[in-house]
Amino acid sequence: PLAVAGAIGFRAGLADGLRVVYLAAVDGSAKLVGDQVTAQAEALLVATTAGGDTRLVVLGCSTLSVAGKVVALTSRDAEVAISRGAITITPVLTPLAPVVIAPAEQAAFIESQSITLSCASAQAEIRYTLDGTDPTPASPRYRAPFTISVSTVVKARALRPGVTSLPRTLSGTLASQTTTAAFTKLAFLPAVTPPATIAGLRHETWVGRWQDLLLRRESLTPAASGISDRLFVAPAGAAGTTWATRYRGWLEIPADGLYTFQAPSESYQPNIMAGYELCLSIDGREWYPATTLHALGSWSLALRKGAHAIEVIYADLRGDAAGRYNKPGTQPLIWPGDRPDLRVSGPGLTSAPIPDAWLRAAP
Repeated sequence: PLAVAGAIGFRAGLADGLRVVYLAAVDGSAKLVGDQVTAQAEALLVATTAGGDTRLVVLGCSTLSVAGKVVALTSRDAEVAISRGAITITPVLTPLAPVVIAPAEQAAFIESQSITLSCASAQAEIRYTLDGTDPTPASPRYRAPFTISVSTVVKARALRPGVTSLPRTLSGTLASQTTTAAFTKLAFLPAVTPPATIAGLRHETWVGRWQDLLLRRESLTPAASGISDRLFVAPAGAAGTTWATRYRGWLEIPADGLYTFQAPSESYQPNIMAGYELCLSIDGREWYPATTLHALGSWSLALRKGAHAIEVIYADLRGDAAGRYNKPGTQPLIWPGDRPDLRVSGPGLTSAPIPDAWLRAAP
């Protein structure tokens, strides 16, 4: 065993005369010394043969010297071979970060859309396509944002400089995975002129078995009805029961523009069960949030200023399941919230719950 200031490791000798030294910094980086090798690094592995040849690996290395001579590295992670004074350095490559296609939170536009590509891996080259095919080293290289004016599938991947053909392996060290974003050009949905309206939405609420609420809700007698000034209001005495509410009316849009609705995270994240059904319709078009990584959980519409028909169906199917299955101090298995966090963004509005002031109902 070896223990030096800020590092621990071991020294070993093999029967054929090979000597091995391994040292790892306890916290971040440390001065690591073994068999005439000195490195300021996170980890150092040195193997020296009986004939004096040395092979070593350094990770997170800022300075390296062998037998008192400085070795210039092009990468903080590297393999170094030293034989008869000749030094060969091979970078240890880590997987390239995937390309981010922006805007990342929406998958639609109205007239045109500026597209920006970026990669967190330093010195990576970004190659992209606009025809739906996967990028190759021969695809156009991204150098500056570009603009699209028709519905387009953008695909991009990061490549190491000098890569001329796609690797056969999936390690990601020479080429990242392909990032895909489908942008759809939208036409404006016209506003309507409703009859005289009042604040809120008209609602009908049912209480019963979850099977009935999902499959035969219309055949049930509503337990309550009237005007609600906000969405997702639980009926009186609903604790521990299963219930469903349908809201209908109009959404008063304040300005022409692209409006993006964001689904509550528990409705699409794989690490939790939502325990409810949520359906949103605007002007007869039903909510269908994106299920891919790009614009995950969002839905965009081009809406003219004025009233647009809205229907929201929310069925809370959990009953007392959250209390029975969620354990204190652990990740909940079933969403434990009271109101789904359905949000919207648009001209002059950052992501926020649908404003109550936008809700209008027939008297």
